[in-house]
Amino acid sequence: MELDLANWKPEIDTFLDFKNRIARRLENGDLFDKSNPDFAPIFKKMMGIIHDNPWDMSQEGMLIESVDEEKRRKFTEFIIGFTSLVQYHHEMFIRIPESFHKLRVEDDMIAIAMEYLFFNTNKRVFKPTEIQERYYLVLPMLERIFEDLKARDNIFIEELILLILVYKIYTSALQKNKFLDDVEDLFILYVENLDIFDTHDWKNPLLDNFHRMVVQVGLMLKQTDLVLETIKHRLHYLAAIKKNLVHKDQEPNLILNIINVNFSISKNYLQLGDTKNHEINLTLASQWLDSVMEQFPFTKKAWKLKTKMIRSSGHNALKRSAYEECYSKYLLALVYAYNHKLPKEYDRAIMYVNKYRKFFKEEHVNILREGLKEIPNTLSKTHLLFLLGKVFSKTRELHISVHIQNLMVEILEEAYESLQLDLAIGTKDKKKNEHFEKVKNLYAKNLDFLGNILNQLRNPRAAIKAYEREAEIYNRDSPKKTIRILMKIAKELSRHSRYREAIEHAEHAFHLASEFLIKDQIERILQFLIKAAKMGDQQEKLANYKKLLYQV
Repeated sequence: MELDLANWKPEIDTFLDFKNRIARRLENGDLFDKSNPDFAPIFKKMMGIIHDNPWDMSQEGMLIESVDEEKRRKFTEFIIGFTSLVQYHHEMFIRIPESFHKLRVEDDMIAIAMEYLFFNTNKRVFKPTEIQERYYLVLPMLERIFEDLKARDNIFIEELILLILVYKIYTSALQKNKFLDDVEDLFILYVENLDIFDTHDWKNPLLDNFHRMVVQVGLMLKQTDLVLETIKHRLHYLAAIKKNLVHKDQEPNLILNIINVNFSISKNYLQLGDTKNHEINLTLASQWLDSVMEQFPFTKKAWKLKTKMIRSSGHNALKRSAYEECYSKYLLALVYAYNHKLPKEYDRAIMYVNKYRKFFKEEHVNILREGLKEIPNTLSKTHLLFLLGKVFSKTRELHISVHIQNLMVEILEEAYESLQLDLAIGTKDKKKNEHFEKVKNLYAKNLDFLGNILNQLRNPRAAIKAYEREAEIYNRDSPKKTIRILMKIAKELSRHSRYREAIEHAEHAFHLASEFLIKDQIERILQFLIKAAKMGDQQEKLANYKKLLYQV
């Protein structure tokens, strides 16, 4: 099982990526048959690496004396590969031979590799107390290993990767079972020995993910000084990968991963409340990303990172109590996430926009207007505004909804007038006509909705103006819709005792109904006119309306 980790193609892997890459490499090998796996030959092969004589599985208590460096490296490599493959095929249950547990091992690195294999294959059946017992076996081994590595000149990358995997699996298990004192002891031990992991810095595919995990555990334990120490190592690692991996022929996706390391470090500072260092590192990462995006035609991955950076700058502003700036960034992140079809980022952005809606000011409408220029399609712009307005309507934040609705109407009005002009002077086209009708109906509906919101905000004058604009759109093209809108305006005016204006709008509706012979509307309109004339004390008009109603 040759993984050749020392010459592994440089990638900044997550633990899952690393496991999957190894598993895919070994999956088609002759290690075992997935349909009927027999693990006995695997254990024999494994033990053959460190023991010269063939291993008899029935023999118990066999002594494994200290081995040379190359055998230790090969054994560690085998364990990493085999456990990755077992985790990849997680539905399999591995039974380790009893004699394997009773081996006497003098070499701590070999012992901890075997313990890692055993823990991996049995962690699903371990009780919490058993997990703690296994940890107490491992801790003194780790202490001796770190002492040994400090004194050695030659440290293999396989050994460092195994130690990282041991940290991950034990920290996760202990944390899950609430053994936080043990988590803290393990955390301190590793942070005190972080220098050892810098040996193969940029070549180690798991080092960045290991650093991230250490930082998150430190933040949970509120070990600020040790978190800062870890961040120093992260900066050292960033400098190493920039020096060795960033060049003109490098794959753009790997460059993005390196920029993400820079961005991740900036977030660590923010988690510690250090807004200054967060802003410095975020600015560097953002500028670097912009320059790279100018060179390569990136798709979702780059835009996702860009969106995260914008949202992170919003978090920074929130920490500084710069609430207007904070909300502006959240709105901008929402626009980017929607435009580039990033569902997870969109959900997060809309969550922050809703959560901090109390920071919304009228000035944010202009910021949103500018941000929407990123979206070329008018209907997409209005769809985003519709989704945004829906959020505020649910929470009854009508003073915000009206601003969003006004902006939507403004965008649709501009598109409607542009299309109207285009159809008037250009050649007639079926698709253009269909698009125009779609925009026209959407514009009218949103004017109607704007009027409804204004009514709820007790601003009838503005609401009536919105309804009048809606009526102008349809006019004689759609008399039934125009009549409905005119009567809605008339009723609204009548409700506010503006009977003269109410009668004018109702008369307009009556003339349209008469002209287009919409008989079912004529009687209703006349009944309304009679009622309005009575209330407005217009006797002459009242007599005329009664006469007309009698004729009908």
